Amino acid sequence: MEQANSTLYVVWLYVSQEKQITIGKKGTFSFPKGHYLYIGSAKRGLSQRLQRHYRLNKKKRWHIDYFRENASWRHSWVFQEASGECALQKYTADLLKGEYPVPSLGSSDCRCPAHLIKVPEMSKTKGDLLSRFWHENTFT
Repeated sequence: MEQANSTLYVVWLYVSQEKQITIGKKGTFSFPKGHYLYIGSAKRGLSQRLQRHYRLNKKKRWHIDYFRENASWRHSWVFQEASGECALQKYTADLLKGEYPVPSLGSSDCRCPAHLIKVPEMSKTKGDLLSRFWHENTFT
């Protein structure tokens, strides 16, 4: 479900070796070593949401919580746009040639393939460029 007028964010996570991770009731999945981007939104409380994603010790509420405890935090970017997280997810996956390791992970309330994307390679510079390209274009 699109959330217009919300703050969007991308969290860059890294898995250092292939891992079998149980994602709540979805089941157990194999996650190859590599870079992952999680796309989300917050209508309010963005800094608290990002702090929650950063923490490892917490009650698991969302799909990303299960994945996060098995991945290291690298960086996050914030996007102030009204287009919604689904548009940012598609834009990010297309631009960075992303794949979806688990169907509907993080996107159970919309029709996106997933909001967790595995990308072939990642750097802070690529994330900064993603942010710049997003902000320079109109996605409404």
